[in-house]
Amino acid sequence: MNGILITVRMSSSRLPNKALFKLGDDTILEYQIKSLQRCKTIDKIIVCTSTQVYDDVIVETINKLKLPNVFVFRGCIKDKLNRMYQAAKLYNIKNIFYTGADNPFVDVSLIDEMMNQLVSRKLDFIDGERLDVPIGSIVQAFTFESIEKCCQIKNTDDTEMHTIYFKDSGLFKYGLFDTTNIDSKLKISDLRLTMDYEEDYQMFLEIYKRKKNDFLDLDEIIDIINKNPEIKQINYFRNIDWNNKQKETEKMIIKQN
Repeated sequence: MNGILITVRMSSSRLPNKALFKLGDDTILEYQIKSLQRCKTIDKIIVCTSTQVYDDVIVETINKLKLPNVFVFRGCIKDKLNRMYQAAKLYNIKNIFYTGADNPFVDVSLIDEMMNQLVSRKLDFIDGERLDVPIGSIVQAFTFESIEKCCQIKNTDDTEMHTIYFKDSGLFKYGLFDTTNIDSKLKISDLRLTMDYEEDYQMFLEIYKRKKNDFLDLDEIIDIINKNPEIKQINYFRNIDWNNKQKETEKMIIKQN
């Protein structure tokens, strides 16, 4: 069984409560879930939040949706890796696509392609970040067996940057998402479609109000950007901040290990 795990918490340090910011009539999280239901390779969507009281609103939001095959799991706020593992174990997920609630425009066609590659290439973990497609349009996928092993070998409960366990332990068959057969139109590596800053949200609103379909896929987003190039500039400078933050955090984890 294949599943999508969406990690979300209300206490984001850079942009608190961002999952409940509005996109039209829906919150960011609601919009993302409804969009992800279109994936052909996915059986279940599980929202992984914490047991903290301020995340009760996440549970309430999901319960109100009453969507088929959409579930909530609550676990440790700090140990994201274990939270995802326990959720996958409870809901019997064999192959896992992971994203955060800060990626409402993650592309369903890319998800289906990534899940197919995970299986066909017999990988334990496949990484789609920092490639030639926009940040936030695709993330990563892994098997249940690999996340179970990660939880056994990790030496800390601070697993926000969990990817390092898959990539650097040498215990897993790790691969990059192969974009060779992806439409070249979709390959804009400096387009930022993840929401960590207020500028990201403002960009999302500008894209959303120009949409023609119920849900925005990457090809439509790029069409909008090409017709309105000023939109890309709203959060463009935040790519530098984001990349530097990612590198600093990874260095810190490596040093601790």
